[in-house]
Amino acid sequence: MYTYTARNPIHDGPAALVAGGLTKKGTSTLLLMLGMMVSLLVGRALALDGGIEFYRCLDDVDAGLEVVFPWEGKYQGLRRVSSQMWNAYPQAVVLPSSEDDIVGVLKCANRFGVRVTARGGGHGNAGQSVINGALNINLSKMDNVTVSEDLDTVVVQTGATAGKVVHDVVIASNGTRNSPVGQKPTVGMAGLTLGGGWGFFSRQYGMLCDQLISLRMVLPSGEIVEATAENEHAEIFWASCGGGGGNIGIATAFAMRTIPTPERVQQVYVVAPQTVESIAFYQSISTRLSDKVTLNLEVTHGYGHGPGTSSDVAATGPIAPLPPLASPGLYIELVGIYLGDADEFMDELERLGVDESSPIPISRFRSGLKETTAADAQLELMGWENSGQLDDLLKPYSNENTYYSYVSVFLYEPLDEASIKILMEAATWNTDGSSLVYEFQSLGGGPERSAVARVGVTDTAFSHRAAQYGLLMKSNAREPLVAGSLYGRMREAYDLLLQNIAITPPPVYVNMVDIMLLKPSESYYGIPGNMANGDATVERLTALATVTNSNSTLTTIQPL
Repeated sequence: MYTYTARNPIHDGPAALVAGGLTKKGTSTLLLMLGMMVSLLVGRALALDGGIEFYRCLDDVDAGLEVVFPWEGKYQGLRRVSSQMWNAYPQAVVLPSSEDDIVGVLKCANRFGVRVTARGGGHGNAGQSVINGALNINLSKMDNVTVSEDLDTVVVQTGATAGKVVHDVVIASNGTRNSPVGQKPTVGMAGLTLGGGWGFFSRQYGMLCDQLISLRMVLPSGEIVEATAENEHAEIFWASCGGGGGNIGIATAFAMRTIPTPERVQQVYVVAPQTVESIAFYQSISTRLSDKVTLNLEVTHGYGHGPGTSSDVAATGPIAPLPPLASPGLYIELVGIYLGDADEFMDELERLGVDESSPIPISRFRSGLKETTAADAQLELMGWENSGQLDDLLKPYSNENTYYSYVSVFLYEPLDEASIKILMEAATWNTDGSSLVYEFQSLGGGPERSAVARVGVTDTAFSHRAAQYGLLMKSNAREPLVAGSLYGRMREAYDLLLQNIAITPPPVYVNMVDIMLLKPSESYYGIPGNMANGDATVERLTALATVTNSNSTLTTIQPL
């Protein structure tokens, strides 16, 4: 069981703190005391004397370290994460520019017994990168991306977003190389990589963490290590591919392989009615396609700027042409990037028996292909409105910071009719743009068809190598009351779905942290058949965290 307090969806937290100027070194004792008094009133501070000394310790780490205290105006923006469902108040927010800054901050935290969390992109599903009462290390200033001269590798500081990495790799390689990140460009590379990282290139090239060559990490003790699969820190390297962030140390940089992309690819975008038959048909073909494509399924309402609109809020403008609806309001869309030409893709479908009599006719696939570049396909499949320019990958998209929450489960077998109906009955898209939808992320096909499965289930901390799909349910709204209603509807449908799937505990993606799990470690890292009593992956991660984080300086909402 996990312990978890004072974190509920749409938790309001204390009243806003007093605002002030930006942090300046040499903050006066009077100002520190006034600020501490404010913090004490809202229950977020250390004991007064120790708190003042702790803040002074942070202020003295380095002249270049930005420290934002709770009484400063900038604090309000820095404490909020991407999903507005979460509203936490950290002790302070520090924005390091170097590993040495992080070392200094950790020394202060250890000296005064303050818990620490690290934040990359802030997209954590449960807002776990910013926790009430903990010191938050915001890595956004450490966002350099350096592509090697031969273009085969890239060094990424962990404050960089996925969009920045794709942008810089594509620019450096003139479009011949890319990175197998996920759909949303604002997601941080740190959390995405450490938790595994899936996307439109998963079956072609494997998980994002499979591209890791080495990483640098500051341990809670302040020691800086460089880990590879071969050196004395190999266990840290192993844990950093799928083990999730926050338990072992603070990753500061990744050396990663880039992936080759053809000059032209096929963007796949096929819209069909949301029916049991069409969803079952998708499951019957998606994992039997070659490893040239990761074909995902999303739900859309048929209005938006283009493909990939399943998680958008209040998109407008019709997509045409659309097939007739069997039930009003919702469609499914099959989306992906095929690394080959159109005829090759159509030949694959024909070999699988797809024809005009199929639940999704083969002609709809033909009309749903668009020859383009990999980067342009990523932009169009992003799901957020953009101008189609590469620089759009660098935008903050702050208007997409809505009240959202996801749940996930890895599917080792296709869903049956009853389970599909649970998803369909739960799905909704309201006139205000709020939605509850689901998404299949294709991973499977076995080693011959999927690079994900070519890595052994215990070779990395990402255990779900044999899964056919990662299934998500996603609630999204702009208003908190609507968000609460959709969240409740999602949880109810999710519980029914898990009863049908009947794997206990459910296999869940660690990058979709779920605060309701009874056995989170077993769900995130366990292997079906072994999960009830844990397995080697759970034991190894726990043993490593016991060594590196022995004082529990790094804190998470679900510790190992």
